[in-house]
Amino acid sequence: MKRATIKDIALLMKVSVSTVSRGLRDHPDISTELCAQIKAKAKELNYHPNQLASGLRKRQSKFIALIIPEITMFFFPSVINGIEEVARKQGYQLLVLQSNDSLENEKLNIQACFDHSVDGVLISLSNQSLNADHLLDLKESGIPVVLFDKSIENSPFDEVLIDDELAAYQSTKHLIEKGCKNIITVLGSQNLTMTKLRGKGFRKALEENNISITEQTFGYAESFEKGREVIAKMLVEQRPDGIYLMSDELIAAASTIIQNIYGDDHSQCHVIGMSDGQLPKIVPYPISYVHHSGFELGQLAANRLMKRIYLVNDEIDQEAPQRILLSTAIIDS
Repeated sequence: MKRATIKDIALLMKVSVSTVSRGLRDHPDISTELCAQIKAKAKELNYHPNQLASGLRKRQSKFIALIIPEITMFFFPSVINGIEEVARKQGYQLLVLQSNDSLENEKLNIQACFDHSVDGVLISLSNQSLNADHLLDLKESGIPVVLFDKSIENSPFDEVLIDDELAAYQSTKHLIEKGCKNIITVLGSQNLTMTKLRGKGFRKALEENNISITEQTFGYAESFEKGREVIAKMLVEQRPDGIYLMSDELIAAASTIIQNIYGDDHSQCHVIGMSDGQLPKIVPYPISYVHHSGFELGQLAANRLMKRIYLVNDEIDQEAPQRILLSTAIIDS
């Protein structure tokens, strides 16, 4: 028989998971009457809270969870390696969950974190996640959360990122310094804060150098397949001499198309993208890139989470959310 969870109680009582968690601990924000009702429902369901019970904040599961959109050959394998190295040294095991870029799956993954009594959560948000509201139950239950790779506005959590706007600005300046005048960009999902910031940096560099900007200057693609479609259309219609690509996935989508259109005369079109450095070494078209180490990003995120876990366990976690920026460098082709 499946063990009852906090979420089961919350669904039956039509309250949030965090309300149930606080009610079980007689939190002052919850009325005495509601606390009694929550405890009665927990007893009825034969709920056993394990390490999250009895007001104890010190968990001993020695598991941390990693929630990512998907495990692809790009970027995330090196991130996982960085996280695992830190976790292993601290005596923790890693539970890896995929959202498949679905907010609903992300919520299911969060419930799995409760079910496994994880000590902390690292998450790269799905494209559908426009805020962190669905993560607040973790925070309210004393489970530290660190966001990485993707940011959100007014985040209540620590974030480990690169400076997206600056990286895009410097990338575009690099193309301009190579003499490019007809420059386009292909970015990811328009919903992402990351996309907005990188688009802002790209636009800023063009405006500062009086380079023409139209609606056709910007392309958007949420997948490899869509990236190939968008890139092929833009290259044929506009014949740019410079392209800024937002990710490894788009670099992979573009490389053979650029080679087919421009051939071996690489001076016709300069390309720069965001990458951890592996893919640009093997694609058939020379590509400059803004190097950001997935391994280092994983280490920084994991170290930050460990600090939060220790602070929570000592019941002294009063630190405001921190934004930690990973250093980047342009590698010329």
